[in-house]
Amino acid sequence: MKTPDIKKVVLAYSGGLDTSIILKWLQTEYGAEVVTFTADLGQGEEIEPARAKALAAGVKPENIFIEDVREEFVRDYVFPMFRANTVYEGQYLLGTSIARPLIAKKQIEIARKTGADAVSHGATGKGNDQVRFELGYYALEPDIHVIAPWREWDFKSRESLLDFAEKHQIQITKDKRGEAPFSVDANLLHSSSEGKVLEDPAVEAPEFVHLRTIAPEDAPHRIDGTVTRLGWMTPAYASPEQILGEPARPASDVYSLGVLLYRLLTGHSPYGDAESNPSRLARAIVEDEPPLASAGMRSPTPTHAIDGAAHAGGNAPNPPARGLDGDLDLILGKALSKEPDRRYGSAGELSADLSRWLDGLPISARPATFRYRAGKFLRRHRLATAFGALLATLAIAFVITVLVLLSHARAERDRATQMSALLTDLFSVAEPGPEQGGTITAQALLDRGTQGAAERLKDQPESHARFLATLGRLYQQLGLYDRAAACLTQAIALQRT
Repeated sequence: MKTPDIKKVVLAYSGGLDTSIILKWLQTEYGAEVVTFTADLGQGEEIEPARAKALAAGVKPENIFIEDVREEFVRDYVFPMFRANTVYEGQYLLGTSIARPLIAKKQIEIARKTGADAVSHGATGKGNDQVRFELGYYALEPDIHVIAPWREWDFKSRESLLDFAEKHQIQITKDKRGEAPFSVDANLLHSSSEGKVLEDPAVEAPEFVHLRTIAPEDAPHRIDGTVTRLGWMTPAYASPEQILGEPARPASDVYSLGVLLYRLLTGHSPYGDAESNPSRLARAIVEDEPPLASAGMRSPTPTHAIDGAAHAGGNAPNPPARGLDGDLDLILGKALSKEPDRRYGSAGELSADLSRWLDGLPISARPATFRYRAGKFLRRHRLATAFGALLATLAIAFVITVLVLLSHARAERDRATQMSALLTDLFSVAEPGPEQGGTITAQALLDRGTQGAAERLKDQPESHARFLATLGRLYQQLGLYDRAAACLTQAIALQRT
């Protein structure tokens, strides 16, 4: 049922016939402004034509979003899925379905950016994709309105869809006019073909359903006159010994996994354009060393790099950017070694080394030097190391403070000793001699103290100034203001030096 208050809707748009019809349907039925989002998931198709189709449908240029999400897809979804050994209903490996939450996440981000109040997808009303999309929407934006055209519109057949397309001048390619033999969905990880003729066990599946493999009878059999046995294998993932016709071994599986990991990380084959030519590919596998994955990796679209979120096992806070470091290059180099004996002994060993790398531990593919292990330890225990450094700093500061206080205490003790000695000398003359007529005055005592301080404290201006200030106050109490002023003036002069 139409909801008239929808003003702007973000559509998951591939540029294909179905989503092109949905785009026009949203415009006509809801009167809404449509924002399109097209994700590059490594599906192997050109996605830029989607921009031209959206423009032709009346979408504003600023409302067309096309984004390369391959790196985020591998890092935040494929890697955590592999680490969790995710299997649907105990037997079905996730492939295209694992991309749905990422598409939903991007749609919500665009909805927030553009102020859209609804999102829409092209999943049918009888499968699980509608659930994956919509749970993703509601998890990130509970109040968003979801439009699921396949559950709302009145089209009952493909013919009615095509009639709508023709009525609204939506381009229909020749291969779309007939009934498709089956549906195909693909991304960097996986291609899924299902439905129609594939569900009939009495009908042999057409050869073109195998999008990523070559039939054994179509595989090349010779390289420069040397007979090979390229039989039951996928050449792009074959090891050098398999290309040369030698028996496969566990190390051959390690090589194939290395090629797969290289593709996931860089988005392309370790042998570049050679893959388009079977003979060149076979020669490259046997003879050429692949370039470092870190050199061939695309510049990251998000600021954080691949390893931090792969370690997160799902939606993690943004970790610091690190990209492909030397350790991962070494792991790939060992897995893709031309000599089987130099590779990991098994897929389990490769997996264990990748887990060590993801956890920030030293890897077996690198020599275990003290500097390397220490660096790994410090990076792995950043918080503990920082806390230890803080404690050490506080301890050093405490020791320094104690030493400074002790130094000040010693200085005060020395000054007190000197003042005590000076006062002892001062009062040692309190017993009057005959020449004083048996009497000594306070003034005479203070005069003697002034003279004694000048002699004994001449190298200690601070102590001298304190003593003179005390004498000045005593002179003042005796009413001897001139002498008091002289002492206080000299004390001030000493404190300023």
